[in-house]
Amino acid sequence: MAIKVIGKDIYVDQYDCGVDVKFNVKNTDGTPYDLTGYEAQFIVKLKKDDDDSQAVENIILSTNVDNVITVPIDKYLSDNPVAAYYYAIRLFKGGVFVNTIIQGKFNIVNNTFESGVE
Repeated sequence: MAIKVIGKDIYVDQYDCGVDVKFNVKNTDGTPYDLTGYEAQFIVKLKKDDDDSQAVENIILSTNVDNVITVPIDKYLSDNPVAAYYYAIRLFKGGVFVNTIIQGKFNIVNNTFESGVE
């Protein structure tokens, strides 16, 4: 299992699964973002402007008060073709869109590398 996060971009070996990526969500001043009462959507698309209906992954994640959103990387997602995809994490409150809090590239690669964060 190999996953690497560089800045906001995620790299995962094709066919790997069972890895979680944790995002610490902060306000612009660096203080923890209070996620109480929010749901988070993790969406992965081939192109940033693709309609949500074309997403290769679209899951709703629970949030907690410690400002961490945990995204599971499952077999369904990592089995997609090797490519650079676009991902976003969006916040909703009461079913209403609030904000896109994190976005970047989600890269499925076919080489092995050492897991880590840079």
